[in-house]
Amino acid sequence: MKSFTIILLLVTGVATAVPSVDGKFGWNASVPLIDLGSGKDEADPHGAIKDPSVVFHEGHWHVITTLRKKSGKGMMEQLSFADWERANEAPCTVMEGCN
Repeated sequence: MKSFTIILLLVTGVATAVPSVDGKFGWNASVPLIDLGSGKDEADPHGAIKDPSVVFHEGHWHVITTLRKKSGKGMMEQLSFADWERANEAPCTVMEGCN
């Protein structure tokens, strides 16, 4: 039986699935690549980053996500960065008119 590796890139981390010789899968995940940031401390704190759209264009990654607050309110945010290792340092811009 041949073994193979599946790599999934998630906004919350990198997960890999590697089957063993007997065909069983095991998962490993990295730490989050993009955190909720300072929004965790707001009166209506950020609860989740979800539904990412990721595009690589002219040397930068562009990520548009749904940002969900604890109250259930949702909004869209956008961030751009050149390197995934520094993605969490990228400034986030809330897209007005999309909430």
